[in-house]
Amino acid sequence: MPSGSDLQKDSDIELTFSCTNTGTKAGKDVMEIYYTAPYIDGEIEKSSINLVQYAKTAEIDPGQTQTDIVVDVSAYDM
Repeated sequence: MPSGSDLQKDSDIELTFSCTNTGTKAGKDVMEIYYTAPYIDGEIEKSSINLVQYAKTAEIDPGQTQTDIVVDVSAYDM
């Protein structure tokens, strides 16, 4: 979805990011995607922070980076 586009109920958002191991031992990590739902006066109040998707990395050696981690988020889930 291009920047500045309107988000529709049936839209999907593709997020691509990297994860760098800054530690001294190899390890895996879970990348968590959160969002904050807007408050709309007169509607049911939602949680202030919501986990909408996650991705697990492969094992990453110290000082190395895993690139092109892709997560798809559905607007419906938000």
